[in-house]
Amino acid sequence: MPARLKQPLDRLRRSLSALGFAFLRWEARLAARRRVSATVRALSVLDDRTLHDLGLGRSEVVSAALDNERSGGDHTLRHRGKGRSPVARGFQCMEP
Repeated sequence: MPARLKQPLDRLRRSLSALGFAFLRWEARLAARRRVSATVRALSVLDDRTLHDLGLGRSEVVSAALDNERSGGDHTLRHRGKGRSPVARGFQCMEP
């Protein structure tokens, strides 16, 4: 390969590599957004009592989904408030 083509080809290779990494980051953000949306939809169909049993209020659904994604997205909601579950805080189930 002629020396005069080596530098432009190296620049092109680096640019394409950077473009590929940008696409991968965009794809990861899109997947995260879809996971958050799916979590919000799943929690939104629950009634207020079930949400309360999970340690959430209706107004906390979106932030809980975002927190879940930021914490690694293990798809298990962490109980809010003092880091303990409602049962550990003395929550008593009411008879229907």
